[in-house]
Amino acid sequence: MAHTYYPKFRMTPPAGAQLTYDLTSYSYVTGNVVTDDALFEEMEMLDRSVQQTRYGFRRSAVLTFEFPTESSDETELAEDILTFAMNDEWVVELSMDNGTTYREVVLSSFSRQPLVDKNIGVRVETVWTCVDILEDLKKIGTGTW
Repeated sequence: MAHTYYPKFRMTPPAGAQLTYDLTSYSYVTGNVVTDDALFEEMEMLDRSVQQTRYGFRRSAVLTFEFPTESSDETELAEDILTFAMNDEWVVELSMDNGTTYREVVLSSFSRQPLVDKNIGVRVETVWTCVDILEDLKKIGTGTW
């Protein structure tokens, strides 16, 4: 079952007003996928049985940008988001349900490569991981992405 995601970033500086970036209207955001990974530890006991300690779920969002030109307002927007994410003093929050629920995230992966079959342009893929663990999975679109 597929869902439609509406990504928005909210950036909070150490002092000053929050910045909000609504990516829903940007054409260069070419992909957004939310994944949930179960977090648990599994141990084999002396009698060879298996015991688990379950912690919950770690939610991540993969956002992909494709910039066919070298410079635009959207490339500057992406650069701003990445710059703030690399600064420990800023709090970065992401909403994938059009701003209903924001979750604090960290940038856990970043890659940049040329667009395939093009001599200009770049493809940027980012992975944003939620700081907090979810105790149970909720349906996307219910206001609790």
